[in-house]
Amino acid sequence: MTNETACAPARATELQFVPRTRIQETAEAWEIVCEVPGADDQSAEISLEPDRLILNVRVQPTDLPGFQLVHREYREGNYQQIFKLPDNIDRQGVEATIRQGVLRLKLPKLPVAQTRKVTVVAG
Repeated sequence: MTNETACAPARATELQFVPRTRIQETAEAWEIVCEVPGADDQSAEISLEPDRLILNVRVQPTDLPGFQLVHREYREGNYQQIFKLPDNIDRQGVEATIRQGVLRLKLPKLPVAQTRKVTVVAG
């Protein structure tokens, strides 16, 4: 699995970012973990195309009444990441969760065909 960094702003005034990402592989699945601080389940959009996964997350500014922003360590705007998918992904089993600004995607692998011996019977 590879990532394709292709970030084109939706509008000229919007900021576009690539989220910090970690990709892990087990025998059963791929796991993608992305940092998208300030995001929630309503702001994330994930699309599966035939050969790639597209992640779009919009983080809106959070202004609290009566407070003035003094310091911020994360950015608000659009996060986008595109991943080239291997052929062995079970597309129906893909799961996504988001918690405290961390998006986790689990992409299960299709079962590998096992070699087996076929018994021949007289008939």
